Amino acid sequence: DDASSEAEIWNIFTTVYSQLQEGDQIYFDVTHAFRSIPMFAMVLFNYAKFLKKTSLKAIHYGAFEKLGNFQAVQQMPLGQRNAPVVDLTSFATLMEWNSAADRFINYGDANEISRLAAEHVIPIKKESQGADINAGAISALGRYLPKHVQDIRTCRSFQLMNGDNARIVGDSINNIKDTLIKPFDPIFSIIRDEIKPFLVTEKIEKLFAAVQWCIDKDHVQQGITLLNELVVTIICNARQLDFDDIEKRTVISSLLNVTASETNEEEWKPI
Repeated sequence: DDASSEAEIWNIFTTVYSQLQEGDQIYFDVTHAFRSIPMFAMVLFNYAKFLKKTSLKAIHYGAFEKLGNFQAVQQMPLGQRNAPVVDLTSFATLMEWNSAADRFINYGDANEISRLAAEHVIPIKKESQGADINAGAISALGRYLPKHVQDIRTCRSFQLMNGDNARIVGDSINNIKDTLIKPFDPIFSIIRDEIKPFLVTEKIEKLFAAVQWCIDKDHVQQGITLLNELVVTIICNARQLDFDDIEKRTVISSLLNVTASETNEEEWKPI
């Protein structure tokens, strides 16, 4: 097939996919490909990543045309036929980061960002022997963003009010400079904007942000639990009680449950 029709392109797609095995690492050279091949190859590799857990390690293009036309190259000594090889892998990486950011923004899933951050940091740390500041910032982003999300998903209200996970994420993104190509900047900016409501100092505002997060991500059960924690915290604040006093919070929560269920006073039980 020469990829001159839609049917032939799909045949190439199916043929290549059938040769891929579970967990394969893919190195792709587009030097001599028809113009349609690189475009559908990206779709193919994403498809295989999902279904066969493959990974795209590198995409390269040999810029043969820089040497001149075919006739001119034929006249060149072999030793001078050195065409530049362009590394296009960063385009695939950008697509992965874009997809990971989409999962985080829309569904509150930070696992893919964590994986990509770790993959990006490994070669930088090897090259700099662990001294690269940007590598440290990206590594911290990958470690602490999932922790922040987990605090929300497991309704750890004390950690959300008193912990540093969100602050570390914000500081990490602010410290990422010059490591990634320019189109990555808006992706990191939108991640920073997403955790910005948690960077306030007021504990009540942090819980407000967590409840809103659950509403936006359709995390219904977590949102209800955190909303209850928020109401208890507001009452503690109004009564000038310590937010972190578990015993007082338990009493307030029990009173709210009794009120909500309209339990008769004679049925009240001691805490």
